[in-house]
Amino acid sequence: MVVNTPDERGPPTGDDERIEPPTSLSGWRRFVEKDPATFDLAPLKRWEAMDDEERADYDEVCIDYHSELQVVRTTGKTTALRQLGRLHELRIRQRYGDSRRIPVVYVTAPPKGSARKLALEFARFLKLPTISPRHTTADITSSVCQVLTEARTDLVLVDEIHLMNLATIAGEELSDHLMYFTERLPATFVYAGIDVEHSGLFTGIRGAQIAGRCTLLHTSPFPPGAEWEGLVATMEDTLRLHHHTPGTLTKLHAYLHQRTGGMIGSLSHLIRAAAISAILDGSERVTRRQLHTIHVDHASESAYRTTRPCGPTLHGSPCSTGFRPNAYSAASTQRNRPWTT
Repeated sequence: MVVNTPDERGPPTGDDERIEPPTSLSGWRRFVEKDPATFDLAPLKRWEAMDDEERADYDEVCIDYHSELQVVRTTGKTTALRQLGRLHELRIRQRYGDSRRIPVVYVTAPPKGSARKLALEFARFLKLPTISPRHTTADITSSVCQVLTEARTDLVLVDEIHLMNLATIAGEELSDHLMYFTERLPATFVYAGIDVEHSGLFTGIRGAQIAGRCTLLHTSPFPPGAEWEGLVATMEDTLRLHHHTPGTLTKLHAYLHQRTGGMIGSLSHLIRAAAISAILDGSERVTRRQLHTIHVDHASESAYRTTRPCGPTLHGSPCSTGFRPNAYSAASTQRNRPWTT
């Protein structure tokens, strides 16, 4: 069995360059090898002396840096899952230095998935050249297991596992197929999903088998406190803006928690969007007034409209009426819930 790797094709160039998702072997390897984005501000006098063309080029690089701002390891489920795989693969490369190994496989559970769809997800990751519609699910699975065994894969990451519906025949077959993979491959399987305890993943006979083979780790939004403040400060330290006053965002940690509900993904989006806006409008600073104009995900926006204190907003409009629990009292309830990062 032959697996195409990016080493055999050489790096993409010019218009042929495409960013492949990490659900393919070449895309995964690029993700593993990609260094964190870095950017150094030009001296202030040099920046102020730039002509329009030079400033436009400079701003474009700065915007690219902020658009890829990823500095926090304790992140959402998908990022945490990928970082786990990246760390493991880098350690395996350092220890063995064998480019033929495929230490990690990363796939997502297919929507309305079936056993065949799951097998094809693995085959697509490996870019197996011999898969065709004539091949049965057993043929594809056998080929996948053969390649992964020969490549010494020892960590298999399956994201969006909540999409697996055990209430359907296809879902039952998919569950059986996952267990078949775990029995055939000498690897650790890590699944990530949303509200898996209540999604039906652990119900019935098959669900009990999955539950008996898994250790469940809970994650939840950050409560307000020292850890949240430290997270905001860490993200603020990554900003590269000429007129931004250090500590501005850290002082706004309570407001930022209200805006994002303690969700890191929402916080990251809010800060990145505000930084890019500051570059485009030339202010080169992030302020509360500017943050207030940035829209984040619908869930965070809806929660903020419900929980923000009553009174005039920055735009003069009153807050929504009805029950508005204090942000800290609401978070204190969260603090009593088990959560991990």
